[in-house]
Amino acid sequence: MNHISLYHSLVFLMICSSCKTIGPSTLKHRWGDSLREGHTLSCLEESSGPFTVYIRKHLDHIASQNSTVFTGPLESKKFCIVPIEIDDIDAGSSWDGSLFINTGVLRAAQNDAQFASVIAHELAHITLRHGMTELAEFVALHPEYKAEALALDAALEDARSRQSAALPKILSEVHSWKAYLDRFRTLVQREWNSRRAALDCKAIGRVFVKAEDLAIREAAIPLYEQGYHASLPEFETNACTLLAAEFTADHHRQSVLSNWKETEADEVGYEFYLTAGYREDQFPAFFDNVEAIAGKDSNCDRGIKDHPGDCWRAQNIRAESVKHQNEISRLQGKCCEVFGTELSELKALYKYVGQEPGRKP
Repeated sequence: MNHISLYHSLVFLMICSSCKTIGPSTLKHRWGDSLREGHTLSCLEESSGPFTVYIRKHLDHIASQNSTVFTGPLESKKFCIVPIEIDDIDAGSSWDGSLFINTGVLRAAQNDAQFASVIAHELAHITLRHGMTELAEFVALHPEYKAEALALDAALEDARSRQSAALPKILSEVHSWKAYLDRFRTLVQREWNSRRAALDCKAIGRVFVKAEDLAIREAAIPLYEQGYHASLPEFETNACTLLAAEFTADHHRQSVLSNWKETEADEVGYEFYLTAGYREDQFPAFFDNVEAIAGKDSNCDRGIKDHPGDCWRAQNIRAESVKHQNEISRLQGKCCEVFGTELSELKALYKYVGQEPGRKP
């Protein structure tokens, strides 16, 4: 193991020393706490195929049964459906009101109720303004995450301290190193965005040495003229390692925030789903199906990625069901078909017929 990979390992261990506390924390969702002010939906819907129509029916149904939330600036007609024809079981949303739903969701949905769970989850992201919420604001709203947030901030600050302590030694001899570092930081950030998981400093260095960026080339020329070209590769390696450590800590911090947001969207989406009249057991059943298709999670941990594990999400929603049993018992949810044969027809259209969870297409 060379010094670069060892350093990265130490940085990862340093960052993840705080991760151990993330698992036990759970949100304390209060029934009815499903809306945050400040929404302006400004999307434009451009598709009108059968998949879009099916999604729209779910959206309108959920909104009509949760009318205290989906009214005025959040009325259902102001949301936009963006269908994506791809087999991946995934969906997303944007603060402007757009719902991005992959046709692959059809693979894991065995009935209308299960498909509705996806729509309800994405609607929750929008009503909770997750696309516009920073870590500090989220923790202020959910103080049960305060300890984890402080640990994440400490990890990021430690990474920056390591950087600030080491880089002056690298930059001490020539004043123009400062400008050089500024250019380098920009490049590392750009490259990091495209290969953030790889931490491939050598690849970043190769791009840098080519000096395709005029500003970088201009910053580098005086250093070459002063005879520092021999030490340039070592500088690149050291600077890249330090900057990548900072970016790694910051990316991990953002991943954990996303993980928390997903949990909140599950719980608030579950409220929307139940209020819309769907039976309580079908929401977690969708996660069971996704897990069966993707492969069983033997640990059933929440994890530290930007989305909790499907097994954990199913368990968390079942715990929510117990916690809110008084509210649920008054709703008398029904299962499970609402729109006749539309789901089965769409499955046939996209060739998902007969593909039960656990079997890949």
